Amino acid sequence: MRSAHDVTERPKGLRILEMAAGIMSTDPLPQRSLPIDAILVLALACFLYIAMLSSVSRPAGGGESAIGAAIQSFLLLVFLWIALAILLLIGGLRGDMPRWAAILTLILHPLSGIAAFVAIDMYSRHVYSHHVAWPLIVPASLPPLIALYAMWARLPALHAALPARATSVVIWGVILILTIAPFPAAYWGP
Repeated sequence: MRSAHDVTERPKGLRILEMAAGIMSTDPLPQRSLPIDAILVLALACFLYIAMLSSVSRPAGGGESAIGAAIQSFLLLVFLWIALAILLLIGGLRGDMPRWAAILTLILHPLSGIAAFVAIDMYSRHVYSHHVAWPLIVPASLPPLIALYAMWARLPALHAALPARATSVVIWGVILILTIAPFPAAYWGP
């Protein structure tokens, strides 16, 4: 039997309908629906992620070919970061994200996109002359970390295994390090 406290946790509209009909439900709260919205956006982000890595890793050639490849990489990166922003928004609104992490997300998500762009640019400029491949770690690592955090936030059942504070600190700490890493190297050279 459900207590009065349990009944007050039911959605307000459902409680009003039950009271109007003169019934009190003893059914448990409805199960959360599958996160179809997050899954669809995640699938789009995965497609954009693979396309972005593919465009970055293949040789551009020279002249107009290099400019075309740079524009393609940039556009794929922008669309990927938009998809990740939508995924974070879904996780924050429909899931459970600590308030401080949501504020940090507003700051670090766009900065991480800029860092990924800087790293891709640095890689494309130095790949042939210095054989520098480490900048690819930034655009290869940031999207999976951001998507992982967004899905963790959207699926509160994972919070029992991965506590909110520890998960947020670790993931956003790594994102912060990866966001900062390309800027000194781009300024002083790899």
